Amino acid sequence: MNEEISSLVDGELQGPLLDRQFARLKNEPEVRAAWDTYVLIGDAMRGHIAPDICARLVSKLAEEPTVLAPRARFPERKTIATWGMSLAAGAAAAALVIWTVLPVTQEEIQFAQKAAGAQMPM
Repeated sequence: MNEEISSLVDGELQGPLLDRQFARLKNEPEVRAAWDTYVLIGDAMRGHIAPDICARLVSKLAEEPTVLAPRARFPERKTIATWGMSLAAGAAAAALVIWTVLPVTQEEIQFAQKAAGAQMPM
C-alpha cells in the first residue's frame, strides 16, 4: 500500500491504478493519513514547508516539561577480595577445561583398541 501511495505522490501511477488510489484516498481514512504524511515528507525535502513551522516547533518544545534524569551511579571500586574472587573463578574455569580436554587414561585407550580391532603401538 505504501509503495502505491509513494508512486501516486511522485506522479508515477497511471490508468486503473491511478483511479483505484484516488478512490482509496476518498474512502479510506488511513490511506488519506498516509498520503498526508508522504506529501509532508516530500514538501520538507524540497524545502516547501511554511517558514513559521520552525518557530512553532521551538515554542512547543519550550512548553514541554523538563525531565531530570537520576544521577548516574559510579561503579564500585574493585577491592582485593573482588579481584581474588575473579582470579579464583578464572582458575576454576581453566581447571574445568583442562579436566575435560586431558587425554584419556591408558585403560580407555586399550578398551578402544579392542573395540575397534586395531593394533596401535605403545
